[in-house]
Amino acid sequence: MSKWFLLAFLIGFGCSSGKKIRTDKLANEASLRSDLVREASQYLGSKYRYGGSDQRGFDCSGLVFEVFKSHGILLPRSSHQQSTYGRMTSVEKVRVGDLIFFKQKGKVNHVAIVSKTRRDGIWVIHSTTSRGVIQENLRESRYWSQRIYASRDVLTARR
Repeated sequence: MSKWFLLAFLIGFGCSSGKKIRTDKLANEASLRSDLVREASQYLGSKYRYGGSDQRGFDCSGLVFEVFKSHGILLPRSSHQQSTYGRMTSVEKVRVGDLIFFKQKGKVNHVAIVSKTRRDGIWVIHSTTSRGVIQENLRESRYWSQRIYASRDVLTARR
């Protein structure tokens, strides 16, 4: 009888700790996603600078590169290269911390970090040549909404 009790205990303990680990991973991922957006938000108002990836100014991929690097996630440097990293997701199902890529004339030429998803649209933080680092709703931007190419989840792809 004690053999069965020990077996039941081990099975029960294994299942409960497995769920705890899974829950912890999800909580850590959610926390990381929030931290990435918080980090990107610190750069709002920074100037645009071609090739820039620091406080003196950012280009779009430099902003993404720097924000993710500060959390130990090394991404390629260009938006085109970043668009091949991670797991493809549908734009309708993006989550905070995912990346959205934009195309013009058949080439990926821009990237943004998803900062909020709401009924009224997808909000992103990105560095634009005309306004520097901003946060905006893609649904309200005729320019960017027409150029959306793809979205990628670079966080769950790391597992």
